[in-house]
Amino acid sequence: MGFMGSGKTAVGRILATRLGLRRHGGGDGQGPIPDETDATGKSSKIELPPERRLAAPVMLAQVKAAGWNEFELVRMSRLSVMPVPAEIREWILAQA
Repeated sequence: MGFMGSGKTAVGRILATRLGLRRHGGGDGQGPIPDETDATGKSSKIELPPERRLAAPVMLAQVKAAGWNEFELVRMSRLSVMPVPAEIREWILAQA
């Protein structure tokens, strides 16, 4: 899911295609994408092309109200990229 905006709204489904996992090891075999805005060289970027746009946006507040408290984005809303469990993903798609 792609969440954006100050209200953290799900607007579409995305798939990370190139991961920048320099600090955590691993990766996708292509290596990290350097973040040219980070003078320390510690940050990297990921590629997130959209798969499809949701018919209607789903607010993070709706996810919280539905009781999905184990979802990482609910617990740590400052995360920028995280997996969405299948059950939650299907619920979000059904709301859209």
